[in-house]
Amino acid sequence: MDTRRRIARTSGAGCARRARRALPRALAVAVLASTVGLGSPADLGAAAAGEAVAVAASPAGLSWQPAIDYRAATLVVAGADGIVARRQLGAGEPIAFVPVDGDGQPLADGWYRWELRLAKALEPAVAEALQAAEEAGDDAGYRRIVRSVGGTVVRASGRFRVAAGSIQVQDRTMESPAGERTAAVEPLQPAAPGAAPEPLAPVNADDSVTITGASPELNFIDNDASAKDFTLEADADELNVYDVDAATRVVGIEAGSSADSIYVAPGSVGLFTSTPDSPDVELHVASDGDDVPELRLEDTGATPQEWDLRVVLGDFQIVDQSVIFPNTVLQIERTPAGGGTAIYETILASETTTIQGDLTVDGDVALGSSRDLKTAFEAVSGDELLAALEKLELSTWSYRKDPNGARHLGPVAEEFHELFGLGRDDKHISPADTAGLALAVAQELAARLREKETRIAGLEERLAALERRLLELSAAARAAEGAAGAAPATAAREEVD
Repeated sequence: MDTRRRIARTSGAGCARRARRALPRALAVAVLASTVGLGSPADLGAAAAGEAVAVAASPAGLSWQPAIDYRAATLVVAGADGIVARRQLGAGEPIAFVPVDGDGQPLADGWYRWELRLAKALEPAVAEALQAAEEAGDDAGYRRIVRSVGGTVVRASGRFRVAAGSIQVQDRTMESPAGERTAAVEPLQPAAPGAAPEPLAPVNADDSVTITGASPELNFIDNDASAKDFTLEADADELNVYDVDAATRVVGIEAGSSADSIYVAPGSVGLFTSTPDSPDVELHVASDGDDVPELRLEDTGATPQEWDLRVVLGDFQIVDQSVIFPNTVLQIERTPAGGGTAIYETILASETTTIQGDLTVDGDVALGSSRDLKTAFEAVSGDELLAALEKLELSTWSYRKDPNGARHLGPVAEEFHELFGLGRDDKHISPADTAGLALAVAQELAARLREKETRIAGLEERLAALERRLLELSAAARAAEGAAGAAPATAAREEVD
């Protein structure tokens, strides 16, 4: 099979255009946005920052001079093996890069990418409004404020090449001077039937190609009848790639898309970043001006569902967007604890969470027990609970799926549910129910103990009274006996006298 591809206009373009015109505009857009050059790569082409950042280069390194007021800066440099430098800088600190790695060794020869993110200095009123929204947990309000000021982050990116430990600077950047690529191009005529398509030829000294016209196209036609054909078309404010045979748009790029909307690096894809952490991270998503990196997963089947994964105000969230009022079902809050550590708090908003397997917690487990969370209160009989507890069989056992065969002690859920009628079913036992049962039985036993203590105290008091009476009677008896013995002795003495 002839696998060679040619870039040409053919008489089949009109058919392809008519097929595409029937496509709905609602097809997926913005799947691909990557820098493409027909010439050699450029060094320092800054993307999306306009004149916000000036870049200076020398064989010794790079330096950046922001033209806007900023309060913090993040510089990231990445190469084929991933990120080689990541620096957090404050306002006024020099922003520079020397081509050495973290160990002070010269960088390997090759192409590298840089990205500079500047956190803009905000007006006091805006900063106060953002702080108030953050403290209130109002992420929607926070995002509205950020968007109203055009975002709080300015991003610039580009590339450079390292050779023999120094940075090489070319004469031109990726953005050509005005007018360089506007040379007139003779319209290409459709190829005659049976003739080979006419290839496009570069018209500029820098090997670039310019196509002008209403909705200009490039058609990729494979001469093999079994191969697929594609068309690249600039139409109004979009750049589209069409599968001609299937009459579908497979890629759409809309004008005004954010810089580095998609950046493909070896082993990694970056969304809104030109320095994805490749090859360790396959998909690297950064925020696009509103400080909220967000992914949406949409099921368009019989039961449509939409879920968002996002980071808002430093917290990771999973949000159900399928309901009228989006519900954050999982939130992980991160609080820096100093020394490079952090404290995490996980909040689950779901009514029921099922875990198939073990759950190990190195810390406290707090169950919601506020009166505000409860309803349908009923008093319990400690006497009945204690009587039922006496019937509950307790044994030691192991979980069948536990490979270690760890031993546990307790009842089975079926008997527990039958005796006490607690819980959602007869397959599970709630810690709240076992704790409540233990407290109720403890109260009953405490009441019985108090009753016995009262009875014992009464018996002890009666016993003490009896002991006192017995002592009194014993003393009286001894006294009587003494008096009876003294009377004969006196009579005997009187007779002697």
